[in-house]
Amino acid sequence: MSEDFETLHSLAKTDPDALERYRIDEINRIIDRAPPEYRQRLRGLQFKIDMERRRAKTPMAACLKLYTMMWDSADRLRQLSSELKTIA
Repeated sequence: MSEDFETLHSLAKTDPDALERYRIDEINRIIDRAPPEYRQRLRGLQFKIDMERRRAKTPMAACLKLYTMMWDSADRLRQLSSELKTIA
């Protein structure tokens, strides 16, 4: 079920629990559609994301933490790519 922004925004205002259930269902649906060899890693990543969201004191703190995690991961990929280029 792909919802538009206005529908999700309205749901956030009127029924945040329903929005959270929708979010979880959509994440699980996407992971379940991934190739089997990636599903465990995706579930592990989602677990880390969920734990960071729970630990954060505010939604903005969670957003900043996830933003940092994303850029750290991108930086590790960039470094690995550079290392592989020097080997080749």
